[in-house]
Amino acid sequence: MRPKSATRIRTGCARDTQTARIARHGATLRLSAKTQQGGSIRIELQDENWNPHEAFSLDQSTPIHGDHLDAPVTWGATTKIPATRPLVLRFQLDRATLYGFELIP
Repeated sequence: MRPKSATRIRTGCARDTQTARIARHGATLRLSAKTQQGGSIRIELQDENWNPHEAFSLDQSTPIHGDHLDAPVTWGATTKIPATRPLVLRFQLDRATLYGFELIP
């Protein structure tokens, strides 16, 4: 995977970060990331006013653990991102490094 984002975010404890509004998005989200032992990454989809989409909240997000170049993001069994625009991504990182992400059609 060649991440579309060029940002590296590293945390030693729990931390939230959000993207700016993304006007165009694809059908699935994939991450390049690494977590320390006991660490995790969870992702929430929000609308343009930073309100969480009901089925795509942090509580619904399947935690990502380990070292990944192309990890799929899921919310339960769901991988498809709703066709809502614009979109904000909220990342919750706990002892983790996010190298990049890509929205894939």
